[in-house]
Amino acid sequence: MNVRKYLMWIFAALMMPGVAQAAQYNAPEVIRSGEIESIDLAANSMIVEGHRYFVSQSAQVEIGGTYGAFTMLSTGMRISFQYRRYDDGRREIFSVRELLSNEYLEQA
Repeated sequence: MNVRKYLMWIFAALMMPGVAQAAQYNAPEVIRSGEIESIDLAANSMIVEGHRYFVSQSAQVEIGGTYGAFTMLSTGMRISFQYRRYDDGRREIFSVRELLSNEYLEQA
């Protein structure tokens, strides 16, 4: 009986990180726009309007109305993007689109 209780505690301890990750994965999605101030290709992140955002490896990127890649973005570009904000405060972009010259930035 004592061994069974011990095994249940081990099982519960192993399941806790999965529960925490599941809560973080259901993070709310937010849409923003702004100008890229800096890009860190090594960290897969960029600063837009003073906030650091990490960019998902699988993020959809659109530049000039066609498919692009994170590495094709540059400082000074005006973009619209969607991101998830996680419980730990991290912001991760999963979709980014370059704004055309006649499109306006949305004010938050």
